[in-house]
Amino acid sequence: MRHTLPIYPHVKTIQSDAEGMEVANLLGDSRAMLLRGHGAVTTGSSLSEAVMGMAQLEEQARMNYLAYCAQGKDYTYLSDDLLDEMLNRTPLYEQPHFKDVLKGRPPRSATASGITRSEQRQGRSDVLGQ
Repeated sequence: MRHTLPIYPHVKTIQSDAEGMEVANLLGDSRAMLLRGHGAVTTGSSLSEAVMGMAQLEEQARMNYLAYCAQGKDYTYLSDDLLDEMLNRTPLYEQPHFKDVLKGRPPRSATASGITRSEQRQGRSDVLGQ
């Protein structure tokens, strides 16, 4: 993540308009925040956007955790220049090699090329031509 997520510092359940406004003001322009003792919350212009934001947040948190476990608390972060490389790129779902799969066409399996499931499980590299 490029920016630190806002953290709601209370563990109480938000029950009043005033508490809701406190959360909204803390959220500001961020699309996600952490509610102490409860977990993350994401927003979006649609339900789909909010759900995808949560999926991306969870994946990023998992990757950060794995990096922390592998290298320790001082693991190398990606620089802003490297992160900027991901901006304004064609979405994956618009890439030609994903279009058929995303239109409901089942992905090609190894069995379509004559390799059985048991050969896949056994790692038959001679059958795969490797």
